[in-house]
Amino acid sequence: MVNNQTLPLRPLLSRNKRIILSNVCPSIPHDVLVNKLAEYGVKTASSVQFLRAGLTDPNFSHILSFRRQVYINPDDEDKLPEYFQIVLDDVPHRIFVSCDSLSCFVCKQSSHKAANCPNASPSPDPASSQPATDSTSLRTTLSLPSLPPAA
Repeated sequence: MVNNQTLPLRPLLSRNKRIILSNVCPSIPHDVLVNKLAEYGVKTASSVQFLRAGLTDPNFSHILSFRRQVYINPDDEDKLPEYFQIVLDDVPHRIFVSCDSLSCFVCKQSSHKAANCPNASPSPDPASSQPATDSTSLRTTLSLPSLPPAA
């Protein structure tokens, strides 16, 4: 309250969650993406925005990347699929969804990285999985004909 007037306040930091939509052709309209997210029960808290390609040459600064960003309610994050498909003009487009937070690629939890995942299966011994590189084994692997010895 200031001078006996109640002022509306809002938090300095946004509680909304930023998501990145990747592999989005620039010709796909924003509303198509918003409608598709709504099919999963995800309500956007901002408009969809293009992300620039990040080119440093001023002559190319107008070029857009195939990525867009949008903010959603943090409670809707669990509703997001890894990807979804949009068909526009009889052409299917697979759109990938990611969040700003880092998460494990194996089990999708945000408490650790894939290298430390308790759910990961043990990896094979790297020495035993090295491909042979001598010419005999390559010839056998690739089924190449034997060459006569060099003179």
